[in-house]
Amino acid sequence: MPLVLASGSPRRRQLLTAAGVDIHAVRPPQIPEEAQPGEAPVAFARRIAVDKASAVSAPGHWVLAADTVVHLDGHILGKPEDDDDARRMLTELSGRWHRVTSAWCLRWGGGPTPSQGRLPRILR
Repeated sequence: MPLVLASGSPRRRQLLTAAGVDIHAVRPPQIPEEAQPGEAPVAFARRIAVDKASAVSAPGHWVLAADTVVHLDGHILGKPEDDDDARRMLTELSGRWHRVTSAWCLRWGGGPTPSQGRLPRILR
């Protein structure tokens, strides 16, 4: 059963395709990706993955969404605004330990329940 990928990331699509996942459609959700005051990086990644999956309607398909967060000393580094911002972030990370957290959400996109009520083979 093919998935609907709730992501605009070409790399994510490439990794899933290489793993043999049949992607029915790519539908990047348009949601705000801002941390709430005091939100921990792991909680932020989880919330955004769920929000992305929930924002995509795909009756008859599974929806897969993910979010990856780079954080340094508990501070989330967002997506760079431009090349200068990207250089600043890379300089800040250079030679320092930092963490990269990924979270994902898989949900049934609505409509009839999947045949046999089972997950696609690749996800079992």
